[in-house]
Amino acid sequence: MGVSPITVATTAAGGKKKRKNESRAQKALNAMADELADLGVALPSTYHSKIRQHPDMRQAVQTELALREGQADEALDELRLHIATFESLEKRKRQGSGIRHNTVLDGRLQKKRQAQHRAKDRYRALRDIMLVLGMPNDHKKFRILNDEDLRAFTLTTVEQQLGDSYRLPSWIWGDFSFVNQVKAGEMRSFLEASMRVHWFKHNALTQRWTEELKTRREEIFRSAVFFADSEREWCQRAAQREEEGRRGAAAYARR
Repeated sequence: MGVSPITVATTAAGGKKKRKNESRAQKALNAMADELADLGVALPSTYHSKIRQHPDMRQAVQTELALREGQADEALDELRLHIATFESLEKRKRQGSGIRHNTVLDGRLQKKRQAQHRAKDRYRALRDIMLVLGMPNDHKKFRILNDEDLRAFTLTTVEQQLGDSYRLPSWIWGDFSFVNQVKAGEMRSFLEASMRVHWFKHNALTQRWTEELKTRREEIFRSAVFFADSEREWCQRAAQREEEGRRGAAAYARR
Protein backbone atom coordinates (compact mmCIF):
# COMPACT_ATOMS: atom_id res chain seq x y z
CA MET A 1 0.00 0.00 0.00
CA GLY A 2 1.54 3.33 -1.05
CA VAL A 3 1.52 6.65 0.77
CA SER A 4 -0.45 9.41 -0.83
CA PRO A 5 1.56 12.50 -1.89
CA ILE A 6 -1.11 14.63 -0.28
CA THR A 7 -0.53 12.88 3.09
CA VAL A 8 3.24 13.43 2.88
CA ALA A 9 2.80 17.08 2.02
CA THR A 10 0.34 17.56 4.90
CA THR A 11 2.72 15.87 7.38
CA ALA A 12 5.68 18.01 6.27
CA ALA A 13 3.62 21.19 6.54
CA GLY A 14 2.49 20.20 10.04
CA GLY A 15 6.10 19.61 11.11
CA LYS A 16 7.19 22.99 9.80
CA LYS A 17 4.27 24.69 11.56
CA LYS A 18 5.13 22.93 14.84
CA ARG A 19 8.76 23.98 14.61
CA LYS A 20 7.65 27.52 13.82
CA ASN A 21 5.34 27.56 16.86
CA GLU A 22 8.12 26.19 19.08
CA SER A 23 10.45 28.86 17.79
CA ARG A 24 7.94 31.57 18.64
CA ALA A 25 7.39 30.12 22.11
CA GLN A 26 11.12 29.93 22.72
CA LYS A 27 11.54 33.52 21.61
CA ALA A 28 8.77 34.61 23.95
CA LEU A 29 10.36 32.66 26.80
CA ASN A 30 13.74 34.24 26.12
CA ALA A 31 12.17 37.67 26.03
CA MET A 32 10.52 37.05 29.41
CA ALA A 33 13.85 35.86 30.85
CA ASP A 34 15.60 38.99 29.58
CA GLU A 35 12.87 41.14 31.05
CA LEU A 36 13.26 39.45 34.43
CA ALA A 37 17.04 39.83 34.28
CA ASP A 38 16.71 43.54 33.57
CA LEU A 39 14.26 43.98 36.41
CA GLY A 40 15.92 45.90 39.25
CA VAL A 41 14.97 45.37 42.88
CA ALA A 42 15.38 48.55 44.91
CA LEU A 43 17.18 47.85 48.20
CA PRO A 44 16.47 49.78 51.43
CA SER A 45 19.67 51.82 51.06
CA THR A 46 18.25 53.47 47.93
CA TYR A 47 15.17 54.80 49.72
CA HIS A 48 14.75 58.00 51.70
CA SER A 49 15.73 57.88 55.36
CA LYS A 50 12.11 58.35 56.48
CA ILE A 51 11.11 55.23 54.57
CA ARG A 52 14.03 53.22 56.00
CA GLN A 53 13.11 54.27 59.53
CA HIS A 54 9.57 52.93 59.20
CA PRO A 55 8.99 49.90 61.50
CA ASP A 56 7.92 47.74 58.57
CA MET A 57 11.31 48.32 56.90
CA ARG A 58 13.38 47.21 59.90
CA GLN A 59 13.79 43.60 58.77
CA ALA A 60 14.63 44.60 55.21
CA VAL A 61 17.25 47.08 56.44
CA GLN A 62 18.87 44.48 58.69
CA THR A 63 18.90 41.95 55.84
CA GLU A 64 20.66 44.34 53.49
CA LEU A 65 23.07 45.40 56.24
CA ALA A 66 24.07 41.76 56.79
CA LEU A 67 24.53 41.36 53.03
CA ARG A 68 26.71 44.48 52.83
CA GLU A 69 28.82 43.33 55.79
CA GLY A 70 29.57 40.10 53.95
CA GLN A 71 30.52 42.04 50.83
CA ALA A 72 32.74 44.39 52.86
CA ASP A 73 34.47 41.38 54.42
CA GLU A 74 35.18 40.02 50.96
CA ALA A 75 36.50 43.41 49.79
CA LEU A 76 38.87 43.61 52.77
CA ASP A 77 40.09 40.06 52.16
CA GLU A 78 40.77 40.93 48.53
CA LEU A 79 42.61 44.08 49.60
CA ARG A 80 44.78 42.18 52.10
CA LEU A 81 45.55 39.50 49.53
CA HIS A 82 46.53 42.01 46.83
CA ILE A 83 48.75 43.99 49.22
CA ALA A 84 50.49 40.82 50.45
CA THR A 85 50.99 39.41 46.95
CA PHE A 86 52.28 42.81 45.79
CA GLU A 87 54.96 42.61 48.49
CA SER A 88 55.77 39.06 47.38
CA LEU A 89 56.26 40.22 43.79
CA GLU A 90 58.37 43.16 44.98
CA LYS A 91 60.60 40.74 46.87
CA ARG A 92 60.90 38.49 43.80
CA LYS A 93 61.83 41.50 41.67
CA ARG A 94 64.63 42.49 44.07
CA GLN A 95 66.02 38.96 43.99
CA GLY A 96 66.42 38.93 40.20
CA SER A 97 67.79 41.18 37.48
CA GLY A 98 67.60 41.78 33.77
CA ILE A 99 65.31 43.68 31.43
CA ARG A 100 63.01 40.73 30.74
CA HIS A 101 62.76 39.85 34.43
CA ASN A 102 61.92 43.42 35.43
CA THR A 103 59.51 44.00 32.54
CA VAL A 104 57.42 40.94 33.36
CA LEU A 105 57.27 41.73 37.06
CA ASP A 106 56.56 45.42 36.47
CA GLY A 107 53.47 44.43 34.49
CA ARG A 108 52.28 42.11 37.23
CA LEU A 109 52.96 44.72 39.90
CA GLN A 110 50.94 47.28 37.95
CA LYS A 111 47.98 44.88 37.74
CA LYS A 112 48.24 44.19 41.48
CA ARG A 113 48.28 47.90 42.23
CA GLN A 114 45.16 48.41 40.14
CA ALA A 115 43.47 45.50 41.92
CA GLN A 116 44.32 47.12 45.27
CA HIS A 117 42.63 50.35 44.19
CA ARG A 118 39.53 48.49 43.01
CA ALA A 119 39.21 46.62 46.31
CA LYS A 120 39.81 49.85 48.25
CA ASP A 121 37.13 51.74 46.31
CA ARG A 122 34.70 48.84 46.67
CA TYR A 123 35.17 48.68 50.43
CA ARG A 124 34.71 52.44 50.81
CA ALA A 125 31.52 52.37 48.74
CA LEU A 126 30.14 49.46 50.79
CA ARG A 127 31.02 51.23 54.04
CA ASP A 128 29.12 54.32 52.91
CA ILE A 129 26.08 52.13 52.22
CA MET A 130 26.38 50.51 55.66
CA LEU A 131 26.48 53.95 57.27
CA VAL A 132 23.27 54.80 55.43
CA LEU A 133 21.74 51.59 56.81
CA GLY A 134 22.55 52.61 60.38
CA MET A 135 26.03 51.27 61.08
CA PRO A 136 27.91 53.54 63.56
CA ASN A 137 30.84 55.48 62.13
CA ASP A 138 33.15 54.17 64.87
CA HIS A 139 32.45 50.50 64.10
CA LYS A 140 35.31 48.38 65.47
CA LYS A 141 35.53 46.04 62.49
CA PHE A 142 34.58 48.17 59.49
CA ARG A 143 36.74 51.22 60.13
CA ILE A 144 37.55 54.18 57.93
CA LEU A 145 40.06 53.08 55.31
CA ASN A 146 42.67 55.77 54.72
CA ASP A 147 45.37 55.65 52.07
CA GLU A 148 47.96 55.33 54.87
CA ASP A 149 46.34 52.03 55.88
CA LEU A 150 47.23 50.45 52.54
CA ARG A 151 50.65 49.32 53.66
CA ALA A 152 52.04 45.88 54.28
CA PHE A 153 53.40 44.83 57.64
CA THR A 154 57.19 44.91 58.13
CA LEU A 155 58.75 41.47 57.73
CA THR A 156 62.50 42.00 58.06
CA THR A 157 64.80 44.33 59.98
CA VAL A 158 66.04 45.67 56.63
CA GLU A 159 62.56 47.02 55.89
CA GLN A 160 62.12 48.39 59.41
CA GLN A 161 62.41 52.15 59.79
CA LEU A 162 63.12 54.36 62.78
CA GLY A 163 60.08 54.55 65.05
CA ASP A 164 58.35 51.43 63.70
CA SER A 165 58.41 49.85 67.16
CA TYR A 166 56.20 52.70 68.40
CA ARG A 167 53.89 52.62 65.38
CA LEU A 168 50.89 50.34 65.32
CA PRO A 169 50.40 48.20 62.20
CA SER A 170 47.53 49.04 59.90
CA TRP A 171 44.20 47.90 61.34
CA ILE A 172 43.51 45.79 58.25
CA TRP A 173 46.06 43.22 59.47
CA GLY A 174 43.96 42.29 62.47
CA ASP A 175 42.49 39.43 60.43
CA PHE A 176 44.53 36.85 58.51
CA SER A 177 41.69 34.48 57.66
CA PHE A 178 42.10 35.41 53.99
CA VAL A 179 45.23 33.21 53.89
CA ASN A 180 43.03 30.10 54.17
CA GLN A 181 41.37 31.03 50.86
CA VAL A 182 44.65 30.92 48.91
CA LYS A 183 45.44 27.67 47.10
CA ALA A 184 48.41 25.62 48.28
CA GLY A 185 51.62 26.69 46.60
CA GLU A 186 54.43 29.22 46.73
CA MET A 187 52.11 32.15 47.47
CA ARG A 188 50.33 30.27 50.27
CA SER A 189 53.68 29.36 51.84
CA PHE A 190 54.85 32.98 51.61
CA LEU A 191 51.68 34.29 53.26
CA GLU A 192 51.80 31.72 56.07
CA ALA A 193 55.46 32.52 56.77
CA SER A 194 54.69 36.24 56.72
CA MET A 195 51.81 35.71 59.12
CA ARG A 196 54.04 33.88 61.62
CA VAL A 197 56.73 36.58 61.43
CA HIS A 198 54.11 39.29 61.90
CA TRP A 199 52.59 37.53 64.92
CA PHE A 200 55.88 36.87 66.73
CA LYS A 201 57.16 40.37 66.07
CA HIS A 202 54.09 42.13 67.38
CA ASN A 203 53.74 39.71 70.26
CA ALA A 204 57.25 40.77 71.33
CA LEU A 205 56.33 44.44 70.87
CA THR A 206 53.20 43.96 72.97
CA GLN A 207 55.26 42.45 75.80
CA ARG A 208 57.71 45.35 75.53
CA TRP A 209 54.91 47.92 75.70
CA THR A 210 53.37 46.10 78.69
CA GLU A 211 56.68 46.16 80.57
CA GLU A 212 57.20 49.82 79.69
CA LEU A 213 53.71 50.66 80.92
CA LYS A 214 54.39 48.96 84.27
CA THR A 215 57.72 50.83 84.55
CA ARG A 216 56.08 54.19 83.84
CA ARG A 217 53.36 53.55 86.41
CA GLU A 218 55.97 52.65 89.03
CA GLU A 219 57.96 55.79 88.20
CA ILE A 220 54.85 57.97 88.51
CA PHE A 221 53.93 56.33 91.84
CA ARG A 222 57.42 56.86 93.29
CA SER A 223 57.49 60.46 92.05
CA ALA A 224 54.13 61.14 93.72
CA VAL A 225 55.37 59.62 97.01
CA PHE A 226 58.61 61.63 96.85
CA PHE A 227 56.84 64.95 96.28
CA ALA A 228 54.30 64.19 99.03
CA ASP A 229 57.15 63.52 101.50
CA SER A 230 58.95 66.69 100.37
CA GLU A 231 55.79 68.75 100.83
CA ARG A 232 55.28 67.38 104.34
CA GLU A 233 58.91 68.05 105.27
CA TRP A 234 58.87 71.66 104.04
CA CYS A 235 55.55 72.33 105.75
CA GLN A 236 57.10 71.17 109.04
CA ARG A 237 60.09 73.46 108.46
CA ALA A 238 57.77 76.38 107.73
CA ALA A 239 55.82 75.78 110.96
CA GLN A 240 59.02 75.51 112.99
CA ARG A 241 60.47 78.75 111.57
CA GLU A 242 57.14 80.49 112.13
CA GLU A 243 57.38 79.59 115.84
CA GLU A 244 60.95 80.93 115.91
CA GLY A 245 59.75 84.24 114.50
CA ARG A 246 61.56 83.79 111.21
CA ARG A 247 58.68 84.76 108.98
CA GLY A 248 60.80 85.24 105.85
CA ALA A 249 62.32 81.79 106.19
CA ALA A 250 58.84 80.37 106.86
CA ALA A 251 57.47 82.02 103.71
CA TYR A 252 60.39 80.62 101.72
CA ALA A 253 59.72 77.13 103.09
CA ARG A 254 56.06 77.32 102.08
CA ARG A 255 57.02 78.06 98.50
